[in-house]
Amino acid sequence: MHYTDIAIIGGGLAGSTAAAMLGRAGISAVLIDPHQAYPFDFRIEKISGAEQVARFRKTGIAESVLRSATAAQVNWIARFGHLLDKHPNEQYGILYDDLVSAVRAEIRAPAEMAFAKVVGIETSEDRQTLTLTDGEPVSARLVVLANGLSVALRHRLGTNAPSRAAAIRSRSASISSPLAAPPSIFPP
Repeated sequence: MHYTDIAIIGGGLAGSTAAAMLGRAGISAVLIDPHQAYPFDFRIEKISGAEQVARFRKTGIAESVLRSATAAQVNWIARFGHLLDKHPNEQYGILYDDLVSAVRAEIRAPAEMAFAKVVGIETSEDRQTLTLTDGEPVSARLVVLANGLSVALRHRLGTNAPSRAAAIRSRSASISSPLAAPPSIFPP
């Protein structure tokens, strides 16, 4: 059995960033995802504006990520083939899978990665036990579900998450879903 403080299920941007930051803070965590290399995803992320870039630099993982990104120092605004305005703006564009890979490269001990899927979970008042496809059980004080729009595990956990269609329509989702178990079983 593998023991950790925090188990993070899902190795996309949210889960990988959480693991990298927890490792930097000296907190034991395991990031669980079936992919050693994040699969290609045809989308681009933008880190834009001096304030957002400055906040990102404070994390300590920005330099690695920004080396993998394409910098654009001028924002051009055009309509109907005519240039309307140009102004300086610090921004970076990066493919999503490259972004995730760059963040994952910043995961340091005591945080680590496990390449498997979670196929079961048992909860208790003080520890949660995850069953992985590789047969290695993981025991954690806290489980973070960062698997995006994938609903299979959320259904197994009994969470009340919005439907995939609702999340796609809004183009952005902040999901906070209580477990089906009563709050009294979770320690303060």
